[in-house]
Amino acid sequence: MFCPNCRDEFRQGFTRCGRCNVDLVEELPKEDPSDRAAAAPPGPVRLAEYCGYFSLDEARSARDRLREQRIRSDIVVREPPDASWDEPVREEYWLRVDISCARKIAAVLGDLPEVEDAAEEEGAGFACGDCGQKVAADETFCPECGARFDD
Repeated sequence: MFCPNCRDEFRQGFTRCGRCNVDLVEELPKEDPSDRAAAAPPGPVRLAEYCGYFSLDEARSARDRLREQRIRSDIVVREPPDASWDEPVREEYWLRVDISCARKIAAVLGDLPEVEDAAEEEGAGFACGDCGQKVAADETFCPECGARFDD
């Protein structure tokens, strides 16, 4: 499997290029050098948790509304940061989105200012996808839980 954008090769089972966020293809077309020079590499995707839901159905409904507008999102399932080890597991469902799309997402799902502000502020931080801790934009690891962040 190959990425038609960056032309990286992937093992069987992969369907999308994580860097370019495009579907993989089985064969690459012959490369035209003039096309390659004109193609700009994709910028880094900065993911942030946009909105939390108490049911998976609510999260799926929100994701589907975004998808109708051609906005990609992931559903993250996690325990609340304040969960007690002595209680049964409680799950939260979060939409993780590219914060550069915050204005479009707010138009579809409703305004959430803290995410919109994060998208606009130079050097703004984001919430760790594993523990919810606020992390500086230039960090590669969460200072709270040690989770590694990919570009």
